[in-house]
Amino acid sequence: MDIQGVITYNSQQTYHSSQSSYSPTEKTKVDELKNNDEEICIASTDKVDAEIAQLKAREAQLSKRLSSIANPEQQAALEDELSKIEHELRQKDNAIYRRQNTEFSSGIDIQA
Repeated sequence: MDIQGVITYNSQQTYHSSQSSYSPTEKTKVDELKNNDEEICIASTDKVDAEIAQLKAREAQLSKRLSSIANPEQQAALEDELSKIEHELRQKDNAIYRRQNTEFSSGIDIQA
């Protein structure tokens, strides 16, 4: 069963084997789609990268302020805020977070 653009095929037929009836010269649905108009998909991690850059800048700013503060109460508050930002950075500055928050578009600009 094919669903608009979703191709199903027997996985045993994707390679050449002496036991398989598949021959490399046979045309598959994948080959047919490649010859037709191809749909373009764009993946963007710009928002995630901007968010991480903002967190890193905030971390640098807090570290700089922390080194210049002498008041123990303010220093403790800054250390607490800095540890929260470091924790958030550990959660977000990795490939898994980027993949989960990637924005996909069809590559067609729609202007209203």
